[in-house]
Amino acid sequence: MENYRVVVWDRRKMKVTQKLEAASPYNFFLTTITDSKPTHNDMLSISFPELLDPTLGNLESSLQVNFMVEFGWLLAQYHIMGHRGKPLTLLYGETDMELSDRFKNFLTHVKVVPPSPFGSHHTKMMVMAYTDGSIRVVVATANLVESDWDNRTQGLWMSEKLPKLSDSADTGSGDSPTNFKRDLIRYLSSYQLPELTSWIGKLKRADMSKVNVFFIASIPGKHVGVNLTNWGQMALKTTLRDYLTIPKGAETYPVIVQTSSIGSLGPKPESWLLGDMLQTFTAGKKLQPGPVSRPDLKFIYPSFENVAKSYDGLLGGGCLPYSKKTHSKQEWLTSFMCQWMSDCRDRTRAPPHIKTYCRVSPDMSHLSYFLLTSANLSKAAWGSLTCAGSSLNILSYEAGVLMLPQFVVGEDFFPLKKSEGCDTPIFPMPYDLPTKPYSFSDVPWFFENLS
Repeated sequence: MENYRVVVWDRRKMKVTQKLEAASPYNFFLTTITDSKPTHNDMLSISFPELLDPTLGNLESSLQVNFMVEFGWLLAQYHIMGHRGKPLTLLYGETDMELSDRFKNFLTHVKVVPPSPFGSHHTKMMVMAYTDGSIRVVVATANLVESDWDNRTQGLWMSEKLPKLSDSADTGSGDSPTNFKRDLIRYLSSYQLPELTSWIGKLKRADMSKVNVFFIASIPGKHVGVNLTNWGQMALKTTLRDYLTIPKGAETYPVIVQTSSIGSLGPKPESWLLGDMLQTFTAGKKLQPGPVSRPDLKFIYPSFENVAKSYDGLLGGGCLPYSKKTHSKQEWLTSFMCQWMSDCRDRTRAPPHIKTYCRVSPDMSHLSYFLLTSANLSKAAWGSLTCAGSSLNILSYEAGVLMLPQFVVGEDFFPLKKSEGCDTPIFPMPYDLPTKPYSFSDVPWFFENLS
């Protein structure tokens, strides 16, 4: 414990409040990498204990929603930051130990089991409640396990401190133009768990009017009617269609998908990826109506060589559970694949467990939108539409945040390069641009390489 405490304090070169200020208006961070020293001094890199830093607020209680949990490691994070024994609500999919009654004085825990064995409780999210009645929301890609916060590239979005509404305010107030509050409450309410009642109450009493991102989530089930557009690929498609302005010339911007795992996508690209999903990723309000050619899609997924050269060698591929069996049925996917390269963020040797989706201009100067999410490239995460498009079947729980430039910076694009007369901060991409396609000899990383 003491050794770990020394490591944590050694990495705290800057105050986390200064980091949050430096990250504005995107509030998008990557996690620090143990073996990449430059990330320890980077204003846009953050460690787990910093999320619990007392300078962010006097912690009263917290909610952790995640897939995999190493409980001892999680408690250590709270302990070294001075929060031992404070109320913790934990929703999880898997944990490394039996959560017995000996923790009942501070721990409320629920194991969430999706209806389908092919689904998972994959969301990674936190809500911190402070003694002054305010809260803070964090949406991330990392499990609550030590290895995910060590030498793996992870992403997280952290809200500003969200104050409590006045006692006279209606609990339906305090939402932002992105409806973040409405959608977050709808997501947590979907669990139908009494253990979440007080947390939903805290969210209802919070002023989220200044939140500038959209909350895009998935929950298991067959979604029809008014619920069809609330979840998964249809939530993303509807949000982009209703709120993203696509200026003339941007209709053909390539889509870049970057994930850490891949599901069964079908026998050909048009089966799902270049069908429903490409339509989703390219949705928006076009200023010039009319037909346009189909945009290219590039898929960043580590090659065997990427992983072999990682800080942890082949063990670095432990967060990339793509199987040879699945790939043998969709070998066409290799033609879309690009290397994991992140020299710009000192993370080329830190395999990505982060998941992102975006559109970038061909000259790499403009970003149309950016989605950070727990959702990998799979039907389980995003859902499968029926042929008629009247229902959407989702197997997993997922959560992410969508950043649209019109809401975050008041422009049509996020800048990726400095330009004269533009004061908007450059968007901090997690990987290098332009993307680097696989060479003829490259093969994707397969989980079987670890056996």
